[in-house]
Amino acid sequence: MNQTVAPADTGPEVEDAGQKALDDGSVDAFLAYLNDGLYVARARDCASRPTPTPSVSPTASPTATTTVAPTPTSSASVGVSGGEGGGLPKTGAEAATVAGIGGALVLLGGAGYLIGRRRRTRFLT
Repeated sequence: MNQTVAPADTGPEVEDAGQKALDDGSVDAFLAYLNDGLYVARARDCASRPTPTPSVSPTASPTATTTVAPTPTSSASVGVSGGEGGGLPKTGAEAATVAGIGGALVLLGGAGYLIGRRRRTRFLT
């Protein structure tokens, strides 16, 4: 369990959850800790910590501040040369809709071809 948490990151809930998994010793307990228990314990630890409040004292005269914009980083994957990352591929409902429309067009095209091949063509002059 010492490899799943950093010493500065541990709170009492994370330590308790890790110790329970170690005490049980089964593979199922370790998997439950790694899949769910660690995240639930971290959330409880974060919820129990008080949020720091900044102490701001008013100033008599206004002061000018200069903000520096952070340097933008590329979203491209490591090892991929050139260009920006185009985002994630379309999946889920959007992909199913596109696939359904494409399949319907293929079926309509095939039916049109079969109907057109079976009908007699007459040219009038």
